[in-house]
Amino acid sequence: MKYIVTENNFGHVMQQISTCPTDGTYQVEITKVKKSRTTAQNSLYWMWLREISASYAESHGEYHSSEIFHQYLKRLFLGQEPVTINGNHMVAMVSTGKLNTKEMTDYLEKIDHWAGSELEIQLPHPQDIYYEAMEL
Repeated sequence: MKYIVTENNFGHVMQQISTCPTDGTYQVEITKVKKSRTTAQNSLYWMWLREISASYAESHGEYHSSEIFHQYLKRLFLGQEPVTINGNHMVAMVSTGKLNTKEMTDYLEKIDHWAGSELEIQLPHPQDIYYEAMEL
């Protein structure tokens, strides 16, 4: 059995646990569900990638798409994770889609700092998106 416990179903879940057979040892694990990154975070992220791409092309005379900067920044700040597919082992970039809201906020803060310090780019912080994305 696997349940997501809310205040609405707590009693029911506890009743289900109490009816487990007693003929063995069981493990019950309780973990807090973390929210996936928000739409606002994703919107801010891609806005920043477009800005980085355009500013980099202007200052360096070399164009790289938002997607290239997406891959570059994932490698720089998120790294890689081992993956096994059909017995074949490889490493894959960590997906931003798998980040929870806290992890995405940390990632965005690193990008903001990196853009300022390494590229001397002041990324836009439109209040309507920025404050919602950064959960301020």
